[in-house]
Parts: sequence; C-alpha cells; structure tokens
Amino acid sequence: MQDKKVRKIFNSISFRYDLANFFISLGIERYWRSRFLKMISGCEKKILDACCGTGYSTFGIAGRIKNDGIIYGVDFSSEMLEIARLKSERHLSSAAREQNMIIRFMEGDVTCLDFEDNYFDFITVVFGIRNVKDRKKALEEFYRISSDKSRLLIMEFNYPQNKFIRKIYDFYLAFIMSNLGAIITGNKEAYSYLAESIKNFPDVISFCTLIREAGWKILKVRPMTFALCTIYFAIK
Repeated sequence: MQDKKVRKIFNSISFRYDLANFFISLGIERYWRSRFLKMISGCEKKILDACCGTGYSTFGIAGRIKNDGIIYGVDFSSEMLEIARLKSERHLSSAAREQNMIIRFMEGDVTCLDFEDNYFDFITVVFGIRNVKDRKKALEEFYRISSDKSRLLIMEFNYPQNKFIRKIYDFYLAFIMSNLGAIITGNKEAYSYLAESIKNFPDVISFCTLIREAGWKILKVRPMTFALCTIYFAIK
C-alpha cells in the first residue's frame, strides 16, 4: 500500500482514533502504555515522539519528564496532528507547565527528518513504526539525529507465533477489531488495513535484526500479553 493511501486512511479516522483504540484493544492498550511509560527515566531533555498521531503518547511522555525539556511530535497525517494541537493545552499537566515543558507538533516523514545530527537524547515510537514503508531507513534516521548514548524506545504489535494464540488473534482481527473500528469511525477499510499491517510486521527476532543493522544496540526486549505487543529498548 502506498504512503499516500496510508496517510489518507489515518486522516479519515483521526477524529475517533483514540476512542476506537481503547475499545478495539478491549482496554489492554492502556496497560501496555503504562508499561511503556515506566521505561522513561524522566531525565530526558530533547525528545522525539515519532509517528505521534493524535499526541496520546506524546502527552504521556510529557507527564514523565522531571525537568525542563522539549518534545517534538512528528507524524505524516495532518488531520491527526490537528487533533494533537487542539487538545495540547488540555493534556499538558500543571507540572509540565511549571517546568516550562515545550511540546511542538510537526508534519513530516520519519525517514527524512528536518533535524540536525546528534540532536535528541531520546526517541520514542508507539504503534507507528509498523506503518512506515522503509523501516530500516527510519531507524537509521533516528540514529543520525540522536546524540551519543541516546536511547530508542519502540512499542509495536506482533502477530503471535503460537498457533493456538494465532487462531484466536485471527478471529479478533477479522471480526472484533475490524467491525468495532468500522462502527466507531465509519471506515472498515482502515481497520482491515491495520489488521494486515499487524500480520505483515516482522517477527521479534527479525525486527531486532533491523534495529541492530541501523546501528543501535538493543538493551531490552519485553513481550506483553501472549506476545501480542513488544517493547524494544535500545541505545546508540
């Protein structure tokens, strides 16, 4: 599927994307996100939240930072970013305001970012790398714009390898996720695409290889909930 078509899909479901995610994940997504946020030290100064969508992950990260800092949320969907900007003030915690936390949302391609070399000390990607056509190029770009000892934290869905779990998951993708997503957003095509993107995403070992080939050193790989979702933690 071409990048323009994927962008069009995300633009079309942006207005109910967060709501749909909660229901189609049966609430488990919130647990995964809480585990993800616990891996952020809070001492980061310059952060990139790549493929940030509506900013849900960006605001969660902002709540973990203990010092003055700046977070850039970058996404290719203009409609998603518009929602992120509209809810920015509502989601910023009072602590973040007191610390002069700055959040900026920008439209961009994560395989070719408009940032200087060695700029960021922390890069996150939450359920977004799956939708990037050239993932290795994106990982190499993250490496380029990261300073020495910078960290990379990625959370992404997996297609389970266990045959029994896979049968259950296939049913979920075909009948629960696709239909619930269609009911909430009115766009069944979008959730059919999302189901296929999960099935086509590399397995954990293959994706770890891709991360290493881009120059990163993997520190932790944390599978969750029958390996339906995995957190990858790496350092430059």
